[in-house]
Amino acid sequence: MTHMAEEMKKLTEQLVSIGSVNGTFGEKEVALFIEGYLREIPYFKEHPQQVIIQPLEKDTLNRRNVFALVKGEKNHTEETIIFHGHMDTVGIEDYGGLKAYAWNPKELKEKMLAMELPEEVRRDLESDDWMCGRGACDMKSGVAVFMVLLKYFSKHVEELSGNILLSVNPVEENLHTGIIEGRKVLEELQEKENLHYILAINNDYTCPLYEGDTNHYLYTGAVGKLLPGFYVQGKETHVGQCFEGFDASVAAAKLAERISLNTEFCDVYEGESTLPPSVLKLKDLKDFYNVQTAFSALVYFNYFVHNASMESIVAKLKQAGEEVFAEMENSMNEQYTKYCKISKTAGKELHYHKKVYTYEELYQAVTEKSQK
Repeated sequence: MTHMAEEMKKLTEQLVSIGSVNGTFGEKEVALFIEGYLREIPYFKEHPQQVIIQPLEKDTLNRRNVFALVKGEKNHTEETIIFHGHMDTVGIEDYGGLKAYAWNPKELKEKMLAMELPEEVRRDLESDDWMCGRGACDMKSGVAVFMVLLKYFSKHVEELSGNILLSVNPVEENLHTGIIEGRKVLEELQEKENLHYILAINNDYTCPLYEGDTNHYLYTGAVGKLLPGFYVQGKETHVGQCFEGFDASVAAAKLAERISLNTEFCDVYEGESTLPPSVLKLKDLKDFYNVQTAFSALVYFNYFVHNASMESIVAKLKQAGEEVFAEMENSMNEQYTKYCKISKTAGKELHYHKKVYTYEELYQAVTEKSQK
């Protein structure tokens, strides 16, 4: 087991050394490395057809899914466990001046230890229990564990009841194109090899639930992930006439304040709650500087769900939008009244035509209008 742990560590370092930031050619390079490792395993030299490479359709970066199937020989059963992971990472911009070392765990650790660090971080680094480098935790160490385990089981197929299918995919840190297209291979193998998938294991990173939490967690089941967004169209105005407009960027910011981290949007199912939504992007849609308030803006959220229906989620988000726009108009009138008082000017109450559409409602309205 010590030998296997050392191989997992070495393999993690090798995988980290291949910069596979989502949306770069590195995603192809790391896939080629994983394929090369698998094809050197004696079992797959005898059964080369059980390493399956699936290029993504119409992908300009030539990214591909990597699958490998080990079939147990102790007794012939359809039962199959899937080892599932992803090979891409997020970017390295957050490394700042250490970007040059993001792909080298050993050098990065040395550079970090030479810096002024919080005591907890320094203690972790000096313990040798942690490996630095982009993707080390998310999730190249997880992929390395699966690869070494697959090699081990391939050497002991006579003791293995059932089958193990490795599935490593690109584009996880973005649109999940890898696993979406990979479903086709999973279904084809299911039919061709007569497989019955009974369990999928994803050993991506886990983290503490609170400061000082020393528990190590296993998560069971599945959680849904949505990416609901608002496109906000306002009424632009010159800053010298600021009360005459409806600022789309302010509206988007208020939507973020209303929804992000709001536990009203948690989905509780059988006593287990999802985390609340988190805002992932908020911006106005100006292309250049001017002295007008923003005409349009967008905001979108990460939204976890257990069992709630899309209809109920969309209804809650739509209601939040309606409440936010009403509150914004009230707030503007309150401030405008105060401004008129201190500036000794006359003014009248502000009113805006406020309407929140779902995409389906907007599509229907445009379709009906275009047919007239």
